[in-house]
Amino acid sequence: MQGIYDINANFHEVKAAGEAYFAQDSTFRDGNKYGYKDFLRYVALREPRTYDDALVKGDMKKYYEFINGYSQNRSAVCDDPVGISSGFNWNLLGPENLATQYLGMVTSVAYYNDNGNHLIFAGSAAGGVFQADYPGTPSLLWKCITDDLNLPGIGISELRVLDDGPGKRFLFAGTGLLHRNYGIGILRMDLENPQAGWTNVSDQSILNNSGVIEESHVHQIRIHPTDASIIYATMGSKIYQSTSYGDYGTWVEIFDVSDVSSNFPTSIKLSKLIFHPADPDIIYVSSYATLDPTQVPPLIFKSSDGGTTWSIFTASQNLPPSARIDISTANYLPNILSSQDPIYCALSEIVNGPIGTFIYKYDDASSSFLQFFDFNATDTYITRH
Repeated sequence: MQGIYDINANFHEVKAAGEAYFAQDSTFRDGNKYGYKDFLRYVALREPRTYDDALVKGDMKKYYEFINGYSQNRSAVCDDPVGISSGFNWNLLGPENLATQYLGMVTSVAYYNDNGNHLIFAGSAAGGVFQADYPGTPSLLWKCITDDLNLPGIGISELRVLDDGPGKRFLFAGTGLLHRNYGIGILRMDLENPQAGWTNVSDQSILNNSGVIEESHVHQIRIHPTDASIIYATMGSKIYQSTSYGDYGTWVEIFDVSDVSSNFPTSIKLSKLIFHPADPDIIYVSSYATLDPTQVPPLIFKSSDGGTTWSIFTASQNLPPSARIDISTANYLPNILSSQDPIYCALSEIVNGPIGTFIYKYDDASSSFLQFFDFNATDTYITRH
């Protein structure tokens, strides 16, 4: 199935091999455990833009015909955005999921105010990055701005806007999907010169010989609250940091879960990174398990010196073992001290527990997490942002 990630692979051969593989056993087509949804997305995205010789032509005619039709289809169902900020009413802005084409979900959203021109960016699970002006038209017309990457089905896991004044305005995109060993690193676009397209700013040490991230995807990109030149990214079981606006050649590894214990397997991946609201040098990062969480459940890690040294946040070891932990801080509380840990965490898929997502709050007095809310429903998850 590696062929679905290779733009140079013969599409017809990959499609035939995939169909033969998934025809062997009906359980192979159950969800995405064996990559069935990824395969369907690949076929849906690649087939309309592929000629009989199995190559995508240089003029990209079919590719752009598909993308244009795809954007128009989406914009047609995203009418009347008026009132989005009225109370708690939500209106569909798009980009609309085309379920019959297995193009996936919107995974991340970012906003940029370009001198009064409000731009919305949406990352998709298998279709790249889309952009729309708001509220420029009664219907938002979404356009894919990653077409030139020539990567059908590229998944976007994270979007982050950096605006530190003239010459330092960028859109960062993390690539890859949760529980996938596929990603091409961190992409960056100059928002003052978007015509220049995307640049892969990931250092070669992060990528393997195929230009793919060695382990897992870029889960999150975070910008330092008081110094925008400092950027953090969680990738697999590691954290990388740039102190120069994410420029190529400036990313260095500052943490690996094996740094705190050699017992941690590679199945533990890092996910959300947050800063202490009173002291941005205090950083927390959560994790998730790609294999059986009963063996080594995900934990929360903490640094008190800007990411130089790390340790396990002790209280997280007493949380119920679960498939993943997402965390946030209580930024709205006044007079938070750096000696306090204002952490909330959401646990999904608790082992041998009730179905749903459960929220815990760290209690400084007892040095432990206390449950105070739950979404006791099937397939309910709380995630980052």
